[in-house]
Amino acid sequence: MVVGEYDSVFNSTAVSTEPLSAKEAKLAIGALAMFSDGVVQTEELGVMADHLLDAEFDAAAMQAASTKVNRIYQEEGAGALFNGAVRALAPDEMEPAFELAVRTALADREVSPEERDYMVALARAMRIAPEKLQQLLADYTGNQPELFHG
Repeated sequence: MVVGEYDSVFNSTAVSTEPLSAKEAKLAIGALAMFSDGVVQTEELGVMADHLLDAEFDAAAMQAASTKVNRIYQEEGAGALFNGAVRALAPDEMEPAFELAVRTALADREVSPEERDYMVALARAMRIAPEKLQQLLADYTGNQPELFHG
């Protein structure tokens, strides 16, 4: 998918029929990063689980949230899932959710053009400053941002 196609997701007015919790919203943002290239890698799932699992969000809750996020994506579309996620996140949760998406995209140390396009469009949609995007890429690539460029 090219950036313009992601813009249609991020500019969508679709509204999910199911509200998301903040943790489900972070999972949704990360899942959209995984789905962006059409291939879900084990490493990507591991990054999301490591980030989200804690005493309040155990394996059963993670499975239920994954099922819910996938159902919204399949039945209502990516735009509805993104909008539901953004609505569920407080302003101070946007950057950590975006960071999870970056970590997810970089988990397998291979970033497809689709994932790259998604991250650029997502940063814009979540109002993440370009400088912050570059800093996150530097942080998570060990100052090897070429990993993100193909």
